[in-house]
Amino acid sequence: MATVVERFQAGYQQYHGLSAKWCNEQTRVIEDFLSVTRKSDPADLDAADLRAYMGTLQGRGLAVNTVRKKGNMLRAFYGWLYDEGIIDGNTLMAVKRVENPKGASAVTKPKPYSRKELRQFWDALDSSWPETDPKFIRRWQKGTSPYRRIATHAMRLQIEAIIRLALDCGLRRQEIYNATLDDIHPDNEYVVVRFAKREAGGEDKMREVPYTDKARTAVHRWIEFRSLLGPTHDRPWLSLATTMQKQRKYLDPMRWERFERLTGAVIPPKGTWHLHRFRHTCATEWLRADVPIELVSRLLGHSNINQTLCYAQLVTDDIHRAMAKAQPAFEAATSGVEATTPVGGKA
Repeated sequence: MATVVERFQAGYQQYHGLSAKWCNEQTRVIEDFLSVTRKSDPADLDAADLRAYMGTLQGRGLAVNTVRKKGNMLRAFYGWLYDEGIIDGNTLMAVKRVENPKGASAVTKPKPYSRKELRQFWDALDSSWPETDPKFIRRWQKGTSPYRRIATHAMRLQIEAIIRLALDCGLRRQEIYNATLDDIHPDNEYVVVRFAKREAGGEDKMREVPYTDKARTAVHRWIEFRSLLGPTHDRPWLSLATTMQKQRKYLDPMRWERFERLTGAVIPPKGTWHLHRFRHTCATEWLRADVPIELVSRLLGHSNINQTLCYAQLVTDDIHRAMAKAQPAFEAATSGVEATTPVGGKA
């Protein structure tokens, strides 16, 4: 029988598409927490246990923000325990009232890519995985040119489709990976994002995410090319080995471990590009484009609009910076004094 930690890994971490690094750290925190509490039955866990554990971490000399981070990992664990009916609502509410250590920052801000960084990404994609001249694709179709001649083209189209689903449509990594061809088919009006069943016998829950023109085009180009490869399954993402020796495997569905690190591993500089940051960028830029926060929250699949407020704060920060920059000219104008520097800061 699966332990409570194993059930949490399957029912929460995998479902939300969390990175391997985060899952490993969160699992270690939960196991340490359960060891410290010495409670064999998770139904016995309460807010006092969380408060005591955070005190234990401080006693170990951990920084207050590290304690806050580990406490938030455990709050997610408590939330899952409630969803599973293991603890009651009163316990969960008490857990949410447990304060972080004094001096800890409130929350970690999202890190969307800047426009400059996005230009660097697209340039890196063009350089690393350029599109192939159509004549070589035709030759490959006729059998007069080897697969390796068009392998970079295949990888390019696949990566661009994946990125657009995160950057334009705000899908989570796990949501992109778990999609079927029918879910993302470009003939659809929407991308269909399916959720796990919430309870035994219940219907699958889902949300519909509108396509942007660029996302639809990218997915269309990939699916059209994918059909030329001839895979026999409905998984959109393929292994795409680039050597003749591995050619027989290039039609296999891409494994999760590879998909999880795909963009950061194959586009230089390595480790720079992450799907969750493209999702952050999607949320932030839609808000900057004046899409109401309620709609952005639905786009992202947030269960509570409070989850979306961190992105709105970034937009508020934009306003603060713009007003601070324009303040000298504004104050001069409202005082009836000629501004020494025109609005916009240019002499």
